[in-house]
Amino acid sequence: MLPHRTPRGSSSIRLLGPILVKTLGTDNHSSFRGGGSLATVPWLTGSVSRARQDRVLALLSRDAEWITAAALADAIGVTPRSIRSYVTAINGRVSDGVAIESGPQGYRAGPEAGAAQRAGGPEVGTPRDRLHRLVRALLAAPDGIDVFDTAEEFHVSSATFDADLARVRALLGNLEGSGLVLERTAHRARLRGTERGQRRLLSRLAHDETEDGAFDLDALRRALGVDSIGAAAFGPFKEELVSELTALGYFVNEFGIGDVMMHVAIAADRTARDHGLEETGLADGGEAARRIEAVIDRLSTERLGVAFGPGDLRHLAALVQSRVVAPGAAEPVAV
Repeated sequence: MLPHRTPRGSSSIRLLGPILVKTLGTDNHSSFRGGGSLATVPWLTGSVSRARQDRVLALLSRDAEWITAAALADAIGVTPRSIRSYVTAINGRVSDGVAIESGPQGYRAGPEAGAAQRAGGPEVGTPRDRLHRLVRALLAAPDGIDVFDTAEEFHVSSATFDADLARVRALLGNLEGSGLVLERTAHRARLRGTERGQRRLLSRLAHDETEDGAFDLDALRRALGVDSIGAAAFGPFKEELVSELTALGYFVNEFGIGDVMMHVAIAADRTARDHGLEETGLADGGEAARRIEAVIDRLSTERLGVAFGPGDLRHLAALVQSRVVAPGAAEPVAV
């Protein structure tokens, strides 16, 4: 009699004496970090990752109650850490609001759960979307990022993530004068350089997102991250800044103020993350600059909830003086 063979890819249980032994098939997945790289297997990325996110969302939407990460992990067949990653990805599908709420009791469906179910997942993002998201992750982590965890969070293979890191390195090579360097070890990647250089990088991303160079809040939100700025704050800020500058005798053109607003948004984002600009190398612009500094200081506190330091105020005042006065227009009032 021919011996019984278990079909490849299946899972069965055989009784050997008093011991139950479960044979391993393709439904039993493990990922090992060997030789400094992450095993690239289909179930970590693409449609399987999206399907697991959708299952999490469906479970929460069906029960409409708090469910712990451990309970969700058991239901999906992953770790609680993966559940946290899925929740982050699901919330990233909606630009406003929350698809999944989190709290001490775990997770539950939020107001935008339905919108998240209809939206595309992170894996459908363009290479430029992934590049910008990776740059933001590197800028937000002074000590660097774990390349394996970040690849899983981005829902891409290790090979794709390595290619994206190479694109970051190429971007830095074309960013003249930034002084930024991408350092890579077996498990970590980090940006090394000055705050001024990092802001040049953010400015490049913002320009890449903007089609015609004009102030575009949606483009800035894509470059800096949707959680960085709000239209409700920056609209009034811009209007009042133009009004104040006009009262000081400046002629404000739209293109010039758009560039200033882009740098204000970058400065606000970095300051809110405790990365203010130092005064080193910034020249004193005199009494006219100090008047502009006072205006920006007041408006940023009132409208943006951000208190700029001396370095940022001096930098932004210098930008105003160089970019908002059209040639042949009225000069600032005498000081």
